[in-house]
Amino acid sequence: MRKLILTIAFSLTLMTGNASSQSSSSAIRLRLQTSKPVYRVGESLEIIAFLENVSAKSYYVGNTDISLFGSLGWHDMEVEFFDSEGKVVPIGRGGGTLFPKPNAPLAERLADAYVYLWPGMVHGLKEELEFPLKSGRYRLKATYREHYALTWTEAERKTLQAPVWTQPLVSNEVFIRVVRVQKKARFRRPSN
Repeated sequence: MRKLILTIAFSLTLMTGNASSQSSSSAIRLRLQTSKPVYRVGESLEIIAFLENVSAKSYYVGNTDISLFGSLGWHDMEVEFFDSEGKVVPIGRGGGTLFPKPNAPLAERLADAYVYLWPGMVHGLKEELEFPLKSGRYRLKATYREHYALTWTEAERKTLQAPVWTQPLVSNEVFIRVVRVQKKARFRRPSN
């Protein structure tokens, strides 16, 4: 799997029309998209998941997300696949645990694990999934969860210039179709 971390300081226009609308009054939104709505069996699937600050206030969000299919334990952004019957499609997960330095100053913790998300800014991951999906229709959904900042004291959190986003988020749903490639029929001459 290839990945790319995205941080863009302006609003991102969705490039594909295969994402359903997400109605949310949340200041931070989790958005999910794929590069196209139809893929061939065996073709790599490009997935982008990003946090978007749609408020007039800045927030810190996690920046140690290593994959849309794994986590290091401080915060995670994870994509799930569901088949046409609503069953979870096992893709596989990876992960590990980052251990913070004992008694690290709050500024160091922020620098190690967070990005400052101004209003209108987005931050996320772009990944290419090389998992061979069978032909069929799939629904994709992403979740974002914060873990690390929830271990800090309330007094520590109050000293921040902006709050850390700690509420779980669920993305819009994206629908894709995976199709088999038809082999071209060869013309045969009738035998005499």
